[in-house]
Amino acid sequence: MMQADLVLEGGGVKGIGTVGAVLRLLELGYSFPRIAGTSVGAIVAALTAAGADARQIRGALGRLELSQVPERKPPRLPLISEGLALLTRNGAYEGDYLQEWLGRELQALGVTTFGDLRREPDGDDGNLHDDQNYKLVVLATDITHGRLLRLPWD
Repeated sequence: MMQADLVLEGGGVKGIGTVGAVLRLLELGYSFPRIAGTSVGAIVAALTAAGADARQIRGALGRLELSQVPERKPPRLPLISEGLALLTRNGAYEGDYLQEWLGRELQALGVTTFGDLRREPDGDDGNLHDDQNYKLVVLATDITHGRLLRLPWD
């Protein structure tokens, strides 16, 4: 089995390409001991890090109701909702639907916390501290404090 570390970006429609690329790599026999992702890339990264194969990822994404994403806050109008939400609630979108969907999909794969995605240190990267040995790192922006977060590291 071929192994590679994987980094997946976000970008809305690019997510279709991201999913396709990961599915093809899985079908070719690749495994990914460490995966990082942001936005839609973090969703695919989480499923892959949890051990989902190509069939399981297809199934999970088939259960995703795209009409629920993005989950705008009232008044639910593009750009206006996001602007008002950023000013008044420190976030552009609710995110409840996506969080619940991903939680269900990961739980079906036996993953409920980042702790379930710990990996044993194997000396493959001397730059990692013991508390950074995870199969998955999710990159997110904390807009309230204006900083990058690397979950679960930060």
